[in-house]
Amino acid sequence: MSKLAKEIMTPAPQCCSGETTLNDVANLMLEADCGEIPVTDGSNRLIGVITDRDIVCRVVAKGKNPASVTAAECMSEPVVVVNEDTSLEDVLIDFPDLVVIVAHMGHPYEELLMNYMRKWPNLYLSCTAYAPRYMDPNLVQFMNTKTYRGRVLWGSDEPWFPMRRSLAEAKELDLDDDAMAQFLGGTARHLLTRAAN
Repeated sequence: MSKLAKEIMTPAPQCCSGETTLNDVANLMLEADCGEIPVTDGSNRLIGVITDRDIVCRVVAKGKNPASVTAAECMSEPVVVVNEDTSLEDVLIDFPDLVVIVAHMGHPYEELLMNYMRKWPNLYLSCTAYAPRYMDPNLVQFMNTKTYRGRVLWGSDEPWFPMRRSLAEAKELDLDDDAMAQFLGGTARHLLTRAAN
């Protein structure tokens, strides 16, 4: 059974206008515990999105002051939207080049997502805000296979889930050295390098 967008999306997300400064956008991200804020116009129509990575790469890394740059100057656009009744499977079919990273291990849909990852090479899982010690044993076995290693990323939601605890739990997983290296940073480096090119 395919999951619908409304079952995995964030309902009523925190939004900003194009005139909002990046300092304020960063504070919205902190308040909402997220890394992406939709940007809307005066009619509440989606015109872009701004991510924490957009702020770092397009502003901070270039020596610009986030207090003097607006969301409109930094946002990613155009935005492609789907109806809330669209299935995740349809999104993956319609946007085959889109990299999708499902947070919190996709719990409780790990089995479904492993099946999807077998079909779609741009679908990944992230263990952010999810204790590695609770990972589904079938998922750990999946991560250990040569075919599917590098499809799960480690992360923590510091300070809510302390990084040291999460990392210690991650290192206790029954993964071979290569699978562990992919989990603890190799996959993230691969995706970030791919995004930069």
